[in-house]
Amino acid sequence: MTLEELQIAELQEKQEIATNQRKAENHARQTALAAAAGAKKGPWDLTGEWTIICPYLEDYLSGEPAILGMSIWRDTAEHNHPESDSDEEDRHDDEEEEEEEEGEEEKRPRRYYAAFDFSVLEGVMRINGPVASGKQKTCAMTHRWRGRETGESVIAVGSDELLLKMVFSKHGTAVSGDFEGGCVEPVTFTGMKVVAGNNQESSRKDEWRDLSARAYERARVNRWR
Repeated sequence: MTLEELQIAELQEKQEIATNQRKAENHARQTALAAAAGAKKGPWDLTGEWTIICPYLEDYLSGEPAILGMSIWRDTAEHNHPESDSDEEDRHDDEEEEEEEEGEEEKRPRRYYAAFDFSVLEGVMRINGPVASGKQKTCAMTHRWRGRETGESVIAVGSDELLLKMVFSKHGTAVSGDFEGGCVEPVTFTGMKVVAGNNQESSRKDEWRDLSARAYERARVNRWR
């Protein structure tokens, strides 16, 4: 084995050790959060910091595997508003509400925003659906996303046309979901909560609007001025 090959092997070994250590630490945090959440009554708290696992996205760019993550907040923005960015956004809101069943207060649809960094793409998700409570096993929701490629910073037009599934479990501390659009083929990701959000609230409506098809067109026109 040449010196260069030895150096590469040592680097790969160090990277593997660091990755395994990070996974163990994240798993320990998620286990502690799940235990605390399981002792609480009422709707699950989905907010907080999440580490995301998806080999396809982690290895999409060359070099060391990327670290993926997202942050989730309760959505305080108003929807179906006259000043909404587009009629399409209003239509999507109506469709999502029709798909959800009404029930008790804690089972009615709730909205969340998630800011995500998936290495090759970063942006905002809008998550919608009835939140599980108590000792329920899972919480099935839907999401749409808007974002941009991290390399050229080009907006992924049309990504929000896709209504994708996202399922939370372990009292709101584990998640699995579908993701596709832009430069990414259909994939499945999993994740675990590593920092509690304590039902943190925020609005990412401005960021959502800044990643619209209209924003893409404005940027395209400005590039040629």
